[in-house]
Amino acid sequence: MQRTNILSSVYRVRKSRSEVHLSKSCDDIFDKLIQGGVPPEELYDTVCKQGVEIVLTAHPTQINRRTLQYKHLRIAHLLEFNERPDLSHEDREMLIEDLVREITALWQTDELRRHKPTPVDEARAGLHIVEQSLWKAIPRYLRRVSNALKKHTGKPLPLTCTPIKFGSWMGGDRDGNPNVTAKVTRDVSLMSRWMALDLYIRQLDNLSFELSIKKCSEKLASVANEILLKG
Repeated sequence: MQRTNILSSVYRVRKSRSEVHLSKSCDDIFDKLIQGGVPPEELYDTVCKQGVEIVLTAHPTQINRRTLQYKHLRIAHLLEFNERPDLSHEDREMLIEDLVREITALWQTDELRRHKPTPVDEARAGLHIVEQSLWKAIPRYLRRVSNALKKHTGKPLPLTCTPIKFGSWMGGDRDGNPNVTAKVTRDVSLMSRWMALDLYIRQLDNLSFELSIKKCSEKLASVANEILLKG
C-alpha cells in the first residue's frame, strides 16, 4: 500500500507540472488582490501580520519504522529523478537497478512494529517529520511568499516576521493516557531541543562551506567578535 501511495504522489506531481494554474501560487493571489483594488501597503501589512500556528501531534497508528521512512523517501527520490529528460540510457539503467534494489530490500523488511510504541517513540516519529519535511518546506514556502510580496508591493517579508509558528502536543498530551508522565514530557522536551540544535548545527556547517569569502566588513567582524566573547 505504501509503495502505491508513493507512485500516486509522483504521478500527481508529474500531472501538475503539465497543467497550467492547477493550483494558485502566492504570485497569482497577490496579483489578483492588487488588480481587485487592494492597496499594496495594505496587502503588505496584512501578510506581515498574519499568523498560522501548526500544532504537531503523534499517534501510534501513524508510526512507521524509521528504516521504512528512509526507504520510502529514497524510492520517491529515485522515481522523481527518473522523470528527468536529460538522463542517458546508462544513467536510467543504473537508476532502475537502484530502484529494484530498494524495493527488494523493502520487501524483506518487517513493516510491523513488534512492540507497542511508547509516547517517546511517537514523539520521535513526529520529530522525524520535522527533520525530513518541515525543516526545508517552510523556509522554501516563506521565500516564495517574500518574493511575491516584493514583486507586488516593493518590499520583501521582514526577517523578523514569523507568519508560521509551531506548537506540539507530543509527549505532553495526557488526555487520559497514563503513559504520559512528567518524566516523558521532560524527555520529549529534551529530545526536541536536541534535534533543533542538531538541525541548526547542520545548517551552520553547510553555511561555512558556502561562505568562501576571505574578508568581511568591519561591522560584521565586530558583531562576530562580540558573539565569540559572549560564548
